[in-house]
Amino acid sequence: MLAFSLGISTVVALFLVSAMAGVAAWFIFVWAIKDRQFEDVEDVALRIHDLDDAAAFDSKANSQSKG
Repeated sequence: MLAFSLGISTVVALFLVSAMAGVAAWFIFVWAIKDRQFEDVEDVALRIHDLDDAAAFDSKANSQSKG
């Protein structure tokens, strides 16, 4: 019987909470677009290859200069 005593106000409260969460998510998404968070997502993934190549080149140069 507790569910009946809560009534429609619980549904309205849950609707308002979910609507506010949706609006907050929308504002975060719009901020991310304006801040160019999604500008070049592949660059970060490919940058690791450049770091590996640079590290390999540095270690070769160091071993040749010592020998």
